[in-house]
Amino acid sequence: MISALSLCLCLLGIGGVVYYLRPRARGSALTLWAWGWVVFFSHAQLMLYYRGETWIPWLSHAMGPMLPAFLVAGALVYGGRQVPTWLFPGALAFGLLRLGLAAGGIEEGAITLGLVVELGTKLICALLVF
Repeated sequence: MISALSLCLCLLGIGGVVYYLRPRARGSALTLWAWGWVVFFSHAQLMLYYRGETWIPWLSHAMGPMLPAFLVAGALVYGGRQVPTWLFPGALAFGLLRLGLAAGGIEEGAITLGLVVELGTKLICALLVF
């Protein structure tokens, strides 16, 4: 079980080193999309290996909005637009809002809110790219 967590942390660490050592990669849509998928696969691996843990659904609410945020940022860069500075803090705040709803006993509301907003951001990505 610890090996899955260490693999996720290693992936995130390697991604961070690559991201900060390659200045040209910062403005690349591919880099932003890859970061989104690193977050997604790290989260999926944690959910797979730690199924019985009670903190995994909480982590899901907090990390869930990061994939759409990275996808939107990549779509904006791909379309030649600037990524707004509020995008990633906004995604984190949205994740904390979902976490707060789940902690308050409104788990279904947090899941529904995530489905609606995250699906909408993915549709926005498609419109930006095409």
